Amino acid sequence: MYGRTEYGTLNAVYALLKQVYGLEFYTDTVYEFDSSVPFDYFSVENTVFNPSIDNAWAMDGTVSSNDSGTVNWEYQRRMGFINSWQVYNGTPHNFLDAVPYATYGTAHPDWYYEVTATDSGRKFVTLCLASGGEEMAKAVAEYAYTTIIAQDAEGNKKDCFFFGPPDARGWCECAKCDALKSKYGSHAGGYVLFMNSVAKTFDENYSVGRKIKFYMMAYNAVLQAPDYSDELKFYSSDKVALCVMYAPIEADFGRDFSDDSTIGAYGKTNAYYLRQYENWQKFGGEVSLWRYSARFDNYFVPSDSISSMQSVYRAAAKYSADNFADQGVSGTTVAANFNALKIYLKSKLAKNVNEDIDTLIKNFCNAYYGAAGEKMYAFLLAEQAWLKTLSEKVKEDTGADKTGCHIICNSDLFNAKYWDDTPSGVLIKKYDASMLKGWYSDYIEAALDLVAENSEYAKRIRIEGIAVRYMIYAVYNDDSYGDFSRIAADAKLLGITRFAEGNSFTNTESYERDGTIDNLS
Repeated sequence: MYGRTEYGTLNAVYALLKQVYGLEFYTDTVYEFDSSVPFDYFSVENTVFNPSIDNAWAMDGTVSSNDSGTVNWEYQRRMGFINSWQVYNGTPHNFLDAVPYATYGTAHPDWYYEVTATDSGRKFVTLCLASGGEEMAKAVAEYAYTTIIAQDAEGNKKDCFFFGPPDARGWCECAKCDALKSKYGSHAGGYVLFMNSVAKTFDENYSVGRKIKFYMMAYNAVLQAPDYSDELKFYSSDKVALCVMYAPIEADFGRDFSDDSTIGAYGKTNAYYLRQYENWQKFGGEVSLWRYSARFDNYFVPSDSISSMQSVYRAAAKYSADNFADQGVSGTTVAANFNALKIYLKSKLAKNVNEDIDTLIKNFCNAYYGAAGEKMYAFLLAEQAWLKTLSEKVKEDTGADKTGCHIICNSDLFNAKYWDDTPSGVLIKKYDASMLKGWYSDYIEAALDLVAENSEYAKRIRIEGIAVRYMIYAVYNDDSYGDFSRIAADAKLLGITRFAEGNSFTNTESYERDGTIDNLS
C-alpha cells in the first residue's frame, strides 16, 4: 500500500480495511465494520483510487480546532481531510499584517485608504495597491520570505502564502484604482497585476528550496473576475506561481450552485457566482474554491447546506479545484443542525462527487442515532422541506431570497408567520409555535423514546433538539421548552460552546428576541 503523500498512504490503509472488513467511518468515534471476516491476502483487489477532489478540508470546529485551539487530528485523518491550503500568518485577510501602517504609513500615507463597508456601513482601512506599486510588492515579497523561513525553522513547512483583503465589503476607490477597474471591468484586475508583481519579485530575489503558491482571494469587492487580458495571465515559474482562492460568500449555499431562478440577498443568482468561478479559470493558474456551509452569526437557526452540497462539490471537481475549503461552524467541538452529518457528507463527496446522497444520509442516521435513525432522517427531510417553503415566503414578501445558509440573520428569519404552517387562504390567524412544537414532539421526543435515556444516541438527538427549542423561544417568546438561559445551559452540558462565530455563552443576560446576543465573548 502506498500513496502519493503520507496522507495518501493512510487513506490506502483505510481503503483496504473497507474492502476487507467493510469499515466505514461516520465520525471519529462512530464507525462500522465486520471483524468476523477472515483476512485473505489473495482476495484483496489491486486498486488505484483517485479522489474527485485531491485536497479537501472541512473547516469545522469539530474537526479543525475548538476554543482552546485543539485540533482533532484523529477525526481529520479518519474522514480524509487535509489542511493543504496553508495560510502562513493565520488568516487570508492579511493586507495590513503584511504591510502594517506602523512600518510604512509615515513614508507612504498614500498606501492606505479608508473605505466604508457596503454591507455594514462601518469604516475600515485597506491598502491602495495601485499607489503602492512595485515598492509595496517588494515589501510583500520580503514579508512572505521572512515568514516562510521563520516557519520552516520551526518545522512548519507549507507551500501556500495568502495575501488577501480585509474581511469586509469594500475596496480602495481612489482615482488610480477606479481607472484600473474601468480598464479591466473589476477591481480584481488591479489586484491580479499587483500579485503578479509580488510573485515576480519573489522569484527574482528569493529561494526557499521549493515552489511557493501565492494566493490572492477572490472575495467580496474582488470576487468578480476581470476581463481577460494577456497582462493579467497568472505569473508562474519553477519557484513561484500565482493562484486564486475563489470565495463567493454572497452565494446562497442553501440552493443548487447552478440555480438561476432566485435572486439572493445581494442581487445575484447562484448561477452568476458559478459563472465567475468559471471565468477565473481563464488566467492560467490554480483556482481553489471556498464554500460556506453554516449560518455564522447564529448556529441555532436551522439552515440547509446539504441539499446543495453535491452541486458545489461537482463544480469543484469539474474545474479541478486545487484545494477545496468547506467552512462550517468554528470554535466548538459539538454543533446542532446536523453538523456531524454535514462533515460526513463532505468527506464522502470529496472522494466521489457522484455518491448517492440519500443513501449516505440514511446510513449515517442509522449508525449515528441507532434505533432512532429513521425518525431523525424524517426530521431532516421535514426541516429541509420547510426551509424551502420559508425561502419562497420571504421571496414573495421581499422580492429576494434572504435565507441562504450563511446570509446574516435578519428580522425575516424571526418573523412568526414564516414558522407557521397555516394553509394559505385562512383569513384570521394568530401565528403560534405549533409547527415547531410539532417538530419537537413528533421527531425529537419520539426519537428519544426509541433509545436508552443516557446513551450517546440520546445525547446526539438532544443536540439537534437544541435548535428547535431555541426557535420556539426566539420566534414566539414561548418558554415551553426553556427560556434562552435554560437552553444555553443545556447546550453547554451537551458540549456546545459557541452560539455563533466568535460568540460563546459567557453572558446571556442581554438576550434579544431578534436573534442577537450582546456582550458575548
